[in-house]
Amino acid sequence: RVRMADPDHDGRHPRPHQRERAKRQSKIRDPFRFISVLSFAHRRDISQSVRQDKPKIRVVAALIEREGRYLITKRRASAVLPLLWEFPGGRVEDGETDAEALCREVMERLGVHARVGMLISFVDHEYENYRVGLHLYQCELEEGELRPIGVADARFVSSAEFEHYEFTPADELSVAR
Repeated sequence: RVRMADPDHDGRHPRPHQRERAKRQSKIRDPFRFISVLSFAHRRDISQSVRQDKPKIRVVAALIEREGRYLITKRRASAVLPLLWEFPGGRVEDGETDAEALCREVMERLGVHARVGMLISFVDHEYENYRVGLHLYQCELEEGELRPIGVADARFVSSAEFEHYEFTPADELSVAR
């Protein structure tokens, strides 16, 4: 079980929502249903063409759902696109598979192991000097305590709350599909 630190809970007795969750299957049966749930208003035209002459960076991200809420992380102030929100993940290094990169990035940023599921969406987004191919995968967190190690913040939020967070352009586009 993955948990966020809760100073008010002694950990000895399961909470009612934990007993209920144990009764149901944890796998997302229809991840495409979540894409429509995650959609929110976009101020950018997502149909713009992407120039092929810019260097392309392959990026993977995790869609992690828990009790109808989704894990998002805030980029550090020193990062490219500082202090914007995104789904956890990062760049695929040479020689890595998407699953290996996603597991490594989740561990480096949040200190927990992830189990990578199926590809949910793909977005090609052009920035000023490069373009990003973002691959969003269904994931589940394994045992451990979630800690914002390589990010400024991490939280589970409902899709209705997304409009209160400023996402990176590629992440914002990924949930629109």
